[in-house]
Amino acid sequence: MEALRSTPRAHREKRSYQLVDLALRTVLRHVPPTLAAESIALRWGYSFQPAPRVIRLRSGLPMRVDPCDHLQILIYYLGVFEPHCLRWLRALLSEDGVLVDLGANVGLYTLEGAERVGPRGRVIAIEAAPMHAELLRANVALSSFEQVSIVQVAVGDHEGTAHLSLPHAGNLGMYTIGDVEESDESMDVPLRRLDDVLNQLEVDRIDVVKCDIEGAELGALSSGARHIERAHPAFLIDINDLALRRCGADPRSLRRFFDDLGYRGWLIGRTGLMPLPDPSQHACDECLFIHPDRADHLEILARETSRVRPETIRPS
Repeated sequence: MEALRSTPRAHREKRSYQLVDLALRTVLRHVPPTLAAESIALRWGYSFQPAPRVIRLRSGLPMRVDPCDHLQILIYYLGVFEPHCLRWLRALLSEDGVLVDLGANVGLYTLEGAERVGPRGRVIAIEAAPMHAELLRANVALSSFEQVSIVQVAVGDHEGTAHLSLPHAGNLGMYTIGDVEESDESMDVPLRRLDDVLNQLEVDRIDVVKCDIEGAELGALSSGARHIERAHPAFLIDINDLALRRCGADPRSLRRFFDDLGYRGWLIGRTGLMPLPDPSQHACDECLFIHPDRADHLEILARETSRVRPETIRPS
């Protein structure tokens, strides 16, 4: 009898949570995606744990998300993630452009990039984690983006096999091929060189590389040096000190890679571009790197912000 009495109450409570969840999603979609809005979304999302569903991004694109981790909760409630970085993705890509999404996760940058470049452009989405790659494929299919090529591998400085791990108590965006003391999940995945992946897909042009692969950036980009030196793409890249050290690198060595190729970089802040900090100060930063040989990127940089002038990124 007690179970029977409690059932209507549990149903009402579930319904109440659903109504609050709907109201919160509606409100958060119509306010700027500030840190305060993100905090509210994360607090409620981790507590309520809504079921997977297809939502609409702020750009209007459909996307299926499972709101069980940081990235997908924010997409679920706000319809966007890292809007300050997406701004530069859209600005630096043109119709018929080419994006390499290195660490595509469940596909936010892939989808936004595919819409921006259109059917005459290309997006190469590279993702090692099987659960992310599965959802990535589903999200690309939702919009029937034929310009997207999905490659389910890890990328590094040699061909072989890599051990992919999710650090203990980390969110699902933290899968790494680096060394972790304790993991909640691990698996072996194919490891390939970036130049080899791009050669196989006959990629002869790159405009933007978005790179967030939890510390494996230096090995991956070094293995793509042939294409990078020829195309001089812009980079939207995450510099994460702890993740880099797990992979045997550090922010200083990653910054040196870009310096040696002649790139100039900035920190991507929510209000605009800022000077890069000392390499030892990179805890976890989103950064933009542009090569001075790309006149198109210099023009975009000058147009998009008054804080950085083309003169400031010419080699000294």
